[in-house]
Amino acid sequence: MRKKHNRPTTQPAAPAAKGTAKADDFVNFMSRIGLGAPNLQSATEYKPMQMLTQTWQVLVDMYCQSWIVGKIVGAIPEDMIRSGIAITGDSVPKRIELIDSALSRLKIWTALQSALTWARLFGGAASLIMIEGQDVAEPLRLDTITRGSFRGLMTYDRWQLWPDWSQTIQALGPSYGLPVYWRIVDPSQYGAPQVSGRLGFNVRVHHSRLLRFLGIEAPHSRAVMEQSWGLSVVERLLDRLVAFDTASAGAASLIDKAYLRTIQIKGLRQILGGPESAQIALAKNIGMIRALQSTEGMTVLDADDQFATTSYSFAGLDQVLLSFGQQLSGAADIPLTRLFGQSPAGLNATGEADTKTYYDGILRRQEAQLREPLTKLLQIVYRHLYGEPMPPDVSFNFVPLWQLTEIDRANVASTDAASVTAAYTAGLIDAPTALRELQLRGALTTRWQAVTEDVVKEAEGASPPPATAVLSNAI
Repeated sequence: MRKKHNRPTTQPAAPAAKGTAKADDFVNFMSRIGLGAPNLQSATEYKPMQMLTQTWQVLVDMYCQSWIVGKIVGAIPEDMIRSGIAITGDSVPKRIELIDSALSRLKIWTALQSALTWARLFGGAASLIMIEGQDVAEPLRLDTITRGSFRGLMTYDRWQLWPDWSQTIQALGPSYGLPVYWRIVDPSQYGAPQVSGRLGFNVRVHHSRLLRFLGIEAPHSRAVMEQSWGLSVVERLLDRLVAFDTASAGAASLIDKAYLRTIQIKGLRQILGGPESAQIALAKNIGMIRALQSTEGMTVLDADDQFATTSYSFAGLDQVLLSFGQQLSGAADIPLTRLFGQSPAGLNATGEADTKTYYDGILRRQEAQLREPLTKLLQIVYRHLYGEPMPPDVSFNFVPLWQLTEIDRANVASTDAASVTAAYTAGLIDAPTALRELQLRGALTTRWQAVTEDVVKEAEGASPPPATAVLSNAI
């Protein structure tokens, strides 16, 4: 009789009980290693609802009292505005030259820097476009801007503008779901005098007249709590800021205890509990010791008394402070050379790599946050100056923060001249194109300043001379 063998069958895994936590983290319960095991790390958690952005007064006090907070908040906006823009356009070159002076005269750069600074501190800010003779509650239309009517920008932080949720933007786009109107909040709530007039309390402002800036973009649920604004940059680095301030204050307090002198006096408790004359005599004796302690003095003690000194070593303390500073620098996304003004340490360390990386980050911020507002402002300024639309070929680029040395400029200019000359000699480009190419490349190296529009137009109208003659005359 054949025996029946029980064939192994594959049984589906039993479903996990409801409420059972499942994770793929490395955990060793025997050695208590890993998150989830009974150790100190598993007891660590992020405390919910630590909304520092909501505490307006605390942020104001931190910005006004802490130099490091002021540097973290203001360094990046300052660098984003510092070099300005280079406006380009072939149709009206002389007019373009006047736009830069108009931006400075109307204090546009100052207003934009203030808006970016308060956005980083409070989580949001906005600049109001002021047009003379227009109602701020009406949508902004570029074709209604007349010559000489632009009055600059008025900057408000997020606590000075309150969203009016009675009507939201329904048109699909980046502003979808945001309020159509914003209201200016009563300044007296923040210690400022009451303002009357067209930009006073409770004035309604149309969103098209505002250039809004956010600090740190918040998740949707948190953005709802922040009334569609962002988060303060201080909120995410608060723990590193507290650690740095604590380490700095602790190091400073050690200065008072760096050198301690101790005297062991026999029967001190009896003297302190005895007659006042004995206490006076003790104080007089200690005062005499302090007065005579010098390189030429002498410490006189009773035979049963003992005198000792204790010195504190500060070795390694600078590395501890540097470590906290590096953490704070990383949290703020600002290199040590910019945040603390500290020269790079180490053999052959120049800090150029960190600076270039930081400048690349500044350029990304400029493109993301300033490209659209500046495009709008240039159109407004052009109509303000000339009363007509800005030509479509007018554009701009952000001037690089990383500036070439004189040697680098000379090398780049020499290479550019050689490549343009080679292309012209080979017949690939004509003389006007070669001159214009030198003119464009000279914007980076500040060379070829003599190649003006008049020189280019003269070359366009002249008969084709020998290649060497054209370039030699231009150079």
